Amino acid sequence: MRYKFSGISNLFLLASILSLALIITVGCTGGGGSPTAPNVVPDGTKILIANSLGETLSSFSFQEGTYIAQNDLAPTGQAPNQIITRGSVCYILNSLSNSILALDSTTFNMIYESSVGLGKNPYNMAFINNDEVIITNWLGNDCVRMNVNPSYASDRILATIPLPESAELPKDATVKETAACPQAVVVIGDTAYVTLANLETKNFTAGGPGLIALIDLQSNQMLSTIQTTGRNTQGFCIDPFNNQKLYVLSAGDINPSTWLYDGNGKIDIFDTGTLGITSNFSVVAAPSEMVIAPTGIAYITDLMEGRILTFNTSTRFFGGVIDIAKEGTLSYVSGLTLLGSDFLFALEFNQDELVVIDIQSGNAILDRIKTGDGPDALVLLP
Repeated sequence: MRYKFSGISNLFLLASILSLALIITVGCTGGGGSPTAPNVVPDGTKILIANSLGETLSSFSFQEGTYIAQNDLAPTGQAPNQIITRGSVCYILNSLSNSILALDSTTFNMIYESSVGLGKNPYNMAFINNDEVIITNWLGNDCVRMNVNPSYASDRILATIPLPESAELPKDATVKETAACPQAVVVIGDTAYVTLANLETKNFTAGGPGLIALIDLQSNQMLSTIQTTGRNTQGFCIDPFNNQKLYVLSAGDINPSTWLYDGNGKIDIFDTGTLGITSNFSVVAAPSEMVIAPTGIAYITDLMEGRILTFNTSTRFFGGVIDIAKEGTLSYVSGLTLLGSDFLFALEFNQDELVVIDIQSGNAILDRIKTGDGPDALVLLP
């Protein structure tokens, strides 16, 4: 996922320092299904992509070993960075227009667009129940709880939940002021878990350790924060085999003169039962987004390079790397989703591509499909 600053349009800066976008998301499993033949995406597979720079949607439908592509098929808001489908509705979070957009998931006609608040920079959302979502606001330094049901007629913002201010955040000795900069959010039971990057306000680099904020969804109040072992904490992934286990991804430090990552990333395992970090792993990378296949193999974006790390969640060892960068080009993997144990779909932001990877047969790149401008979020359609 990328950091999205209102009024900043420098593509190199955006591509170098980013954020889910989540992805992220932050669900960790893809759809089901098996290919009808080796190395063939199953018939009927449909993927919807939000193009952050183009501010449009793209769709891809796979059939009989090929695909139908529709780029720029519908407009979004400014800088869309997350898509969630729920029933017949597609919800898109727009960072720079500070809104959530609801579309018909078949026709892609707009149902409504609703503001989360001016200048908030919404980053990530998660459903609380069938009608409500919680949204992290990167610049707003809060979360909002919204009713997103299309038939709801009142003010959609049900609650605003403030997050820690600078004086309440741990800092490096040389740092005067930081901002929480909330990013990923997941909901488990009556609790929302939010990653706080804890960034220095003068240059938006890590100003202290990252944190996890715990929000009680019955009272709509923050309960506590817990420090991670990493810095610039960005992403979450719920373990599909144990929903009490959260993988927490910290991208690490950035050199403010080059906007390149230092390679001191961390992955923590957080137990939602004991509310503690049970183990952690250092990685010479800048991990941001993670998905876990039914095989137990995790796939992790690295903001340092155009590559995807692999991690065995059973043995807790890192494996091979899937390199999707083209020689001599600036490359950034901005989104991931899985199709069972067979295929991984990755977005390459700078080259405007959907990359199809056969994870069943050696992580081979099967295809590179042109998308709209700056693809940043994707979802499998039912």
